[in-house]
Amino acid sequence: MRNGKLNILLVDDDPISTTLLKEFFKITLKKEPKTQICHDISSCKEFLEKAHGINFFPDIILLDINLPDGKGYDLLDIYERDFYHIYPETAVFLVSASSDPKDFAKSETYQCLKKYIVKDSADKIVKQVLEFTTISVE
Repeated sequence: MRNGKLNILLVDDDPISTTLLKEFFKITLKKEPKTQICHDISSCKEFLEKAHGINFFPDIILLDINLPDGKGYDLLDIYERDFYHIYPETAVFLVSASSDPKDFAKSETYQCLKKYIVKDSADKIVKQVLEFTTISVE
């Protein structure tokens, strides 16, 4: 946690998914994390550049594969090239409805990625994310 508060970045073009994830993080952690939502790659890249500039980088990033302006893998490429060496402690997760073995295999090529999570209910996604981080639930 940077600046005493958990910072989460949700990258998904589905507003229902992002709303549910945000609420389940709040319920599970028993406090409201600072959550930024981006609906496409370009706004997410812009956010990451600004967050880096003001030293307010996310602790957790949840990234959908299919976005309006490209694939989540495009953003993973950017993250791994530009930010991972600076923020290796950020926990990055791909969250997708795809259970295609090709997506699983591709995800394994990213050093920055903690886990590939097949979309399920928001509470189960949050539990999986917290299992792979050092964030404690009070």
